[in-house]
Amino acid sequence: MVFDSPFAIRQAADKPSITICCEHGGQRRPAHWVLNPAEERILQDHWGWDPGASALSLQLAETLEADAIIGNWSRLVADLNRPPEHPELCRERAEDIDLSFNQSLSATQRKARVDGIHAPYTISAQAAACAIRSAVCCFERVQQTTASAKRRAGRATSQEKP
Repeated sequence: MVFDSPFAIRQAADKPSITICCEHGGQRRPAHWVLNPAEERILQDHWGWDPGASALSLQLAETLEADAIIGNWSRLVADLNRPPEHPELCRERAEDIDLSFNQSLSATQRKARVDGIHAPYTISAQAAACAIRSAVCCFERVQQTTASAKRRAGRATSQEKP
């Protein structure tokens, strides 16, 4: 199965200093799923996604001129807040409802969700975090170099005074 558009990215016009990540912003699910009314209700409420999280994240990113990475698929398809090996990555029950679309997933089906939804989102979020860490490290290095240069300049100035 191919999972198109596992996430969306809002890219800031200038160099962002932060990236907003929203794992549960979407409600997408495979179009071929046939759901009973209880499963449909679960997918539409907080079990399936965080209502308003995507809009809030995008508004926050716009206000802060930041990048944003928004998960498009329901957390009941693949929960982006769980490591790939977590038993509830594709949870089988929510409230007292058995989720037929996650019952008895084969290793191949689960891997398809990890490879098609979880991994692309996680790689993008980690890349953003690495870019931020790199920027912070560079900034800290500049601060340390500047402080060191000021100390040296202060010693040189004090040594020159009679």
